[in-house]
Amino acid sequence: MEYCRLQLDPSRKEPLYRQLYLAIAAQIRSGTLPQGEKLPGKRAMAGQLGVSQNTVETAYEMLLSEGYLRSKPRSGFYVQAMPTRPQVTAQGRPACPPERPAPPQAAYDFATSAVDTACFPYATWARITRDIFSDHRELLSRGEPQGEIELREELCRYLAENRGMQVEPAQVVIGAGVEYLCGLIVRLLGGGCTFGLEEPGYQRNREIIYNQGCQVCALPVDGEGVDMAALDKSSAQAVYVTPAHQFPTGVMMSAARRMALLDWAEAAQGRMIIEDDYDSEFRYEFRPVPALQGLDTGGKVIYLNTFSRSLAPAFRMAYMVLPPQLLKRYQQDFAFYSCTVSRFEQQCLCRFIRDGHFTRHLNRARTLYRARRDTLKQELERMSPEGALQFSGGQAGTHLIVTVKNGMDEAALVGACRRQGVRVYGLSQFCAQSGAAHSASVVMGYAGIERGRIEQAARRIGKAWFGN
Repeated sequence: MEYCRLQLDPSRKEPLYRQLYLAIAAQIRSGTLPQGEKLPGKRAMAGQLGVSQNTVETAYEMLLSEGYLRSKPRSGFYVQAMPTRPQVTAQGRPACPPERPAPPQAAYDFATSAVDTACFPYATWARITRDIFSDHRELLSRGEPQGEIELREELCRYLAENRGMQVEPAQVVIGAGVEYLCGLIVRLLGGGCTFGLEEPGYQRNREIIYNQGCQVCALPVDGEGVDMAALDKSSAQAVYVTPAHQFPTGVMMSAARRMALLDWAEAAQGRMIIEDDYDSEFRYEFRPVPALQGLDTGGKVIYLNTFSRSLAPAFRMAYMVLPPQLLKRYQQDFAFYSCTVSRFEQQCLCRFIRDGHFTRHLNRARTLYRARRDTLKQELERMSPEGALQFSGGQAGTHLIVTVKNGMDEAALVGACRRQGVRVYGLSQFCAQSGAAHSASVVMGYAGIERGRIEQAARRIGKAWFGN
């Protein structure tokens, strides 16, 4: 073989020995150098290529160590047998599924997931970050599986003062988002569990539960919360509810319905309630109602909450409170899991809550969001005929449901706004059952849009719906 055809380029940054190693390895993989082929000795190869013998020796040693060559004493170097790999052309490669395309941008987007990041106390958080980073180098080591004990203790104090809950730090598990924790809960309750979900409701949870191989049944929501008659008739062994502010209807579960739900859980072994305390921090007309978990005396409620709404979506920090019997199972089955939130971020959040910054931030955010809610209602009413709009779900949270009485159905309402550069969301997209579409209702989140822009968007909506 004409080894002088190997192209080595001294001007390249890559060392000559590595160039030689790569060239011979490529010829062996392609079959150009067949199994059993003897390579020239180190001195002969060096002479053919015009390089030093040390260069060839280093390349041969690399090829030997990786199994490309074998050495026979007093004989030389031979090509080792290599498993053949099919040559796949670009056209023959399996296609990767395309990334889900981002929805087209709208000038005014009333998304329910948006928050106002401008009101976040950046300077305060930056100072805490610097202090924690300077004073706690031990945070670079592995932490506790359930999360930092200091943060869990602080959360217990917060829940006692604000949500009427008496829990121990050992019951708290911190994780990277409600979706992650929801997946853990599904695995804790077992693959054969059937889950009841509110209808309409948060559809992402439905997908998480389905992906774990569990069954889901839809439970209607009325003016007091989840429909107990439908729950009693269902095969659900666990029910996922948002009692503080039902998403997306905004209904607050009544005291009678809360007690009925707890009675349902107590009536049969293995039944559980998952309480997602969604938007409980943002209540405008009266003080928040205590959490359902605070009424639970039988260990039937798993409590969930997140900081993605109260701080910002980028804060992938959520937590759950497990009843004692599930906590024991969690510690047995998930003891090998590491906490999915960095220790550093947990300590920053702990200091942020402990020093009162979280409470002050919530107070500012409530004032801001209340003003935006009022502006949205007032401007939409100003742009519409009297009695043409009905608002619901706005006593808490960061979104409204608007029912429009102009003869247009939901699809027409959404489409007319889209043509005006405004994105609103049909209520039916929060429903799993096709027959549950609401004929003329849209969901509008207002937290992420400034008041001046709400006024501008309302004028466009008035033109879209009423020709104003």
